[in-house]
Amino acid sequence: MSTDSFFAGQLAAAEAAGNLRRLPRILHDGRYAVVDGRRMLNLSSNDYLGIASDPGMPLMRDFLQASGKLYSTTFPQLVRQRQQGKVFSFREHLRGLLYAQLSAH
Repeated sequence: MSTDSFFAGQLAAAEAAGNLRRLPRILHDGRYAVVDGRRMLNLSSNDYLGIASDPGMPLMRDFLQASGKLYSTTFPQLVRQRQQGKVFSFREHLRGLLYAQLSAH
């Protein structure tokens, strides 16, 4: 039995049992999704706040400005600190992630 015929059989069995799921056609519009003409906030996305799709990312910039300097040390110094056993806090990891996101744009 070929792979195609195996999966065709599985799909036919699922449809016969009423278990075949069909994904709806979705138009993505930033943090929104349009399904059957209805515009809805896409909460199933990891960007439901719209931060990643926001040109200029003012929310991230505001966060970084409010939380102070990103780092008082250079990247090589941070790597050296990690190699020497420094454990960075969640806040420091978050700052690094946001810095990397801002640097990529």
